Amino acid sequence: EKESLQQQINQLLQQNEMISIHDMELLLLVDYSNSYASFLDGLEYELRTLAKFWRHRNKKIRLSLILYSDRNSRYPILKANIDPQQDRGELSEIYALLRRIRSESFKTSNNSHLNRDGPEALHLALEQALAYDWSLPEAQRFVFVHYDNSCYPEEMERCIYRLGSLQQQVASVYMKYTQTATSVGREEAQAMAQKSGTTFIDSGQSWTLQIFDRADQAP
Repeated sequence: EKESLQQQINQLLQQNEMISIHDMELLLLVDYSNSYASFLDGLEYELRTLAKFWRHRNKKIRLSLILYSDRNSRYPILKANIDPQQDRGELSEIYALLRRIRSESFKTSNNSHLNRDGPEALHLALEQALAYDWSLPEAQRFVFVHYDNSCYPEEMERCIYRLGSLQQQVASVYMKYTQTATSVGREEAQAMAQKSGTTFIDSGQSWTLQIFDRADQAP
């Protein structure tokens, strides 16, 4: 049994080494309202896993983060490079921001204006995304929208249009839905992805697995 297990491990390691990895550019649109804050630790964990894997393959990731909540609260775009020639890359600022947003002190101090439930200003984040200055070829560009609620009802058509337009600029746009206490239902969340022609990732599923799967299918 021990020999059989070791053979399986060796086979998996060989398959892992055969995955074709390229430099990649990621644009993340992330809800930072109070309802979503507790899920940002999972986002940080997946970013660390992705960075470690790409460094091991001696490839680079160009990462940008757009945070959105309500109409009145937006952060500037944060950018970082994951460079295999560096020990830690440049993700420290993004990690620090994610930790600060999910802290109780941040949620308390921003309680008066952070959108804790209901629709959010995704249309503004998409406006920034459409104006984003990409540096890698289209086939190496990926967008992940992290959300637990939909657009403002009056902005829904604009959101769907902008998601579709963004899809034309990149390899894939993924809609990563997270079920929270105040989120919209799964069917409504999925409908926005379907209408815009983007890929829906269900609550509880890993968004970085989509990247690994895409890399594994690369020629």
